[in-house]
Amino acid sequence: MSDQDSEPDLSRRHYITLAGSAGALSVAGCTGNGGSGDDGSSGDDGSSGDDGSGGDDGSGTTTLELQHWWTDGGGAVGMEALQEGFQEKHPDIEINDNPVAGGGGTNLQAVIRNRVLEGNPPSTWQDWPGANLSDYVEAGVLKDIGYIFEGDMEENYRDGPLLSARAGNEDNPYVAVPLNIHRVNNLFWDISSVEEAGVDMGSISDPNEYVEVLAQIDDQIETPALSLSMAAPWTVLQLWSSNLIGLYDAQTYQDFRAGEDITSEVEAALEVTADQFEYVTPDAGSVGSDAARLKLPEGNGVMLMEGDWAAGNLFAADGYEYDEHWQHMPYPGTDGVYNINTDGFPYPQPNPTPDATDKWMQWVGSAEAQRVFCDPKGAIPCRTDVDLSEFSPLMQEQFEDFQSDTGVLTLAHGDGVSPQQGTSLKNAMSRFMDNRNVEATAGALMDAMTL
Repeated sequence: MSDQDSEPDLSRRHYITLAGSAGALSVAGCTGNGGSGDDGSSGDDGSSGDDGSGGDDGSGTTTLELQHWWTDGGGAVGMEALQEGFQEKHPDIEINDNPVAGGGGTNLQAVIRNRVLEGNPPSTWQDWPGANLSDYVEAGVLKDIGYIFEGDMEENYRDGPLLSARAGNEDNPYVAVPLNIHRVNNLFWDISSVEEAGVDMGSISDPNEYVEVLAQIDDQIETPALSLSMAAPWTVLQLWSSNLIGLYDAQTYQDFRAGEDITSEVEAALEVTADQFEYVTPDAGSVGSDAARLKLPEGNGVMLMEGDWAAGNLFAADGYEYDEHWQHMPYPGTDGVYNINTDGFPYPQPNPTPDATDKWMQWVGSAEAQRVFCDPKGAIPCRTDVDLSEFSPLMQEQFEDFQSDTGVLTLAHGDGVSPQQGTSLKNAMSRFMDNRNVEATAGALMDAMTL
């Protein structure tokens, strides 16, 4: 698998697995945008109008095709810095920036699986390392890039991201380069609105008390209490996951991931989630996640339960300052738990631009790249040797928590579940948003973890 030009052995069984996942991903994401970009300017197939073939164009310039969903807010700022830093080091490599926005990454993932099936992958793409990449590893369409990690990267990467780089299994080779670490279980709020409603944020100890606070805000002020995008199911899945941890503990969450029968706990977390639906903004069913985050600085929402990438959107909002206009804490009841989501770049084979892709992977894995990317994105680095002295106070606090908290892998973003499990979980949540059927949804969630 180490040969750069080797062809993958895409057997019929592997083809069916990838094709089935691509179709299921499309279904899971069909309820709307909800991703880190609210509009996608790419074509329906994710193409940018050229053939995406890359390679030397005859002038000595190589084109590296990148696909990602970072099109707005802190993600867009971080991606711009990442690409600028790369091109300063490699001016002979032109970047074909080919984003696919929306669906919290689901839209891009469907596009990528189809391109892989057609034998026409981009040079690399943004994805979630970990179990999410297991289908690609099984199909043999990701390259062994152990040579990229030898020395500096392997010595300075944290153990968790190193495992994610192996698609979550120590028996796998390195197939992706993780770039950052996110915390999923966060609560953000607008300071002036909370003060106007007379809420004491320090008094909220669990999700049930959080529902009481939402009710108090709803009663005291006109601004909607909870800004939540319900246009795609991943946001509700991560809310429910935080409720499960907040009502119980990290071990209960891990029991669910392991397929243990914790039906009563799952139902209790669904009941709380349904109660929270009563306080969402009127347009929750149609608004994308970036727009939902921006309701706080716009004065159209009071609270936001999101990953710390939402901090990137709030940092990017003009005149909306951390600790002056908005604040943050771990989601109620989850203090001491770090629900982890990792972004990174897989290395497909065959690869249209292997030399340029090697250089991109080396750059993404460097301390410099993670320094310029992570703070505006609202994330912490995968490496241990990144200087955080110029990071925002919030991200420095997140880093301190990461070092001491119990880490668990996210369900909503693929780090801790296979593609089949993730799709089934999101489909269950999509139905739950429509019917609020706690018993049926609990059964579907439990069934998903046995796949």
